[in-house]
Amino acid sequence: MKTRKLGVLLSCLPVGVTICPVAAHASILDEWAAESFGESLADTLASAQDAARSKGRMQAEISQARRAFQAAKPNTPAYRQSGQKFAELLFGKDLYYLGLFVAEGVNDKSAKRVTAIEAITGGPLDGGIDPSAGYAFLQWVDGVRASLGQPVNGRLLFVPSGERLISAMRANRSRYEAYRILRDKKEFGLGVAGANPGNAPSVHGSSALQASEIVNIGRNMVSGSGGGPGFRLSPQEKSRFDAEASALMSSGQKILRCVYNTGQNKSVTYEFWLDKAPRQATTLPAISPYASIRWMGTAALDKCPVDADTALSVRQKMMGITR
Repeated sequence: MKTRKLGVLLSCLPVGVTICPVAAHASILDEWAAESFGESLADTLASAQDAARSKGRMQAEISQARRAFQAAKPNTPAYRQSGQKFAELLFGKDLYYLGLFVAEGVNDKSAKRVTAIEAITGGPLDGGIDPSAGYAFLQWVDGVRASLGQPVNGRLLFVPSGERLISAMRANRSRYEAYRILRDKKEFGLGVAGANPGNAPSVHGSSALQASEIVNIGRNMVSGSGGGPGFRLSPQEKSRFDAEASALMSSGQKILRCVYNTGQNKSVTYEFWLDKAPRQATTLPAISPYASIRWMGTAALDKCPVDADTALSVRQKMMGITR
């Protein structure tokens, strides 16, 4: 893969350290955003598209960069250089999967299509999108699609090239940041034990609760009976999954939907179980690791968090990403 500097400076991420200092982590986000979503984004996107045509080489470069970064001594030029290279390749991987999902969004149907594509192209690139960051990835893809004129997940979008796609990516930088933070926590072991979400870098910026409503559970929340990338259910497992999903749909389970105004006529939505999580919050992911219900976690709320960053922190706790 022809690489370009993305500015993800990983000098605060030594191997074995579980908590990155907040100030350093914030500066990494600032430097990364300023450069990778700046003038170089068109080149970076073209580079990722070129690399996707040589998937085996891209896989080898990611693996090599990961080993080099893990082997480098912290706080050395080699560590900084290898970290930049590794972060750049991970961004290229994210762009590769954005390209696979942006036409339809992330859903059961598109997951089956991507699984079929990857089955004949050597399997998922670098293991695919990690489930712990999958909900944030879905929101990023949905945001890009909405900026391109198709806000409904599952409806086909004719994906433009060039400046419109780049502009849509820039418009959803905050959603990518939310996803990337979770991706890096999984990749580098960041901010889990002992993390303080109240002092974490802001993802959504200043925000306020705009609306809250109680809604019925949607069918999209119980998708996943087809499995996912690299994973398929047996006929018996699919039967069990469908029975559990039907029981949940007829249970009257309610969802608390929280909409936050993040400024400049933009908003972000988080949904939570209302009052009590159903048993299917545990049983469905146990049958299918790709069940969409897994993003909801196994806890419930009776009112919306005060702002969007707090809602994100609560969501991460419910998913077991932070404590």
